[in-house]
Amino acid sequence: MYLRCFVVSLIVSLLTPTVHACTSAIVGAGRSSTGATLLWKHRDTGAKGNYVARHAATDSTLEYIALHNDTDTIGQEAWIGMNLAGFAIMNTASYNLAPDTAVVKDREGFIMSMALRQCRSVDEFADLLDRLPRPLGVQANFGVIDAYGGACYFETNDNGYIRFDVPDNEIVARTNYSHSGGNEKCLGISREATANYCLQPRKKVNAGYIIDSISRKYIDPVTFEYVSLPDPVLLKKGEYIPRPISTASIVIEAKLSESGDGREYIMWSVAGFPPDTPLEIITFNQ
Repeated sequence: MYLRCFVVSLIVSLLTPTVHACTSAIVGAGRSSTGATLLWKHRDTGAKGNYVARHAATDSTLEYIALHNDTDTIGQEAWIGMNLAGFAIMNTASYNLAPDTAVVKDREGFIMSMALRQCRSVDEFADLLDRLPRPLGVQANFGVIDAYGGACYFETNDNGYIRFDVPDNEIVARTNYSHSGGNEKCLGISREATANYCLQPRKKVNAGYIIDSISRKYIDPVTFEYVSLPDPVLLKKGEYIPRPISTASIVIEAKLSESGDGREYIMWSVAGFPPDTPLEIITFNQ
């Protein structure tokens, strides 16, 4: 299956170099240098830019922070975010799940905004997916973490999902295909391999390493060595993690506050082209 997916991925990348894509990972708490589960999304998109916004709580919704397209001026669609309950979510587009419906599609951002407003845990997100009407209008790998130590990928299509729990002592990466999906249109295999090469051998991982050593650097997809100048052909094919369409790199973590009487939720935010955009640190304190 891997070889077939690789060949198909290579052909598709040559034909469609601007396809929307992302690289992501969940780092279990036992593999994190702070003892907090990490949720990472390196965002690739056709949207020209994005911004981070804070959304106030209401009588029926939670306060949350999320990344939005710059054209989404009212923040309807979240592409990664966290709320004051310690729940966080992001997605990567998946191209090898069951074909999406022509009636309802591109609902990922709306569903993630809905989840940030109301979900407090991974299990509550699963319940939300179960309750939403079909077709869901999504083809995505949703990465989800919570303040209770829950960490999962939900490989989700129009009709349902397959849940992959991430144990504390593991690191799991996803790009633009689902491990429960078919053998065709397996996009992002080389980027997933690069992420795994960088993350898996490390006993402990932190947000700074993910952003500075993976999102900001060009790593050869075959030798896994850092290169100062990317190969133009490989860059056009989307084989490096930083791509011309990369618009953000975000890492979310939850850890005990310095006082020890609550939890601190941190968004390590690079809301722009990762190799040359400054880092902003945004916190929630519960």
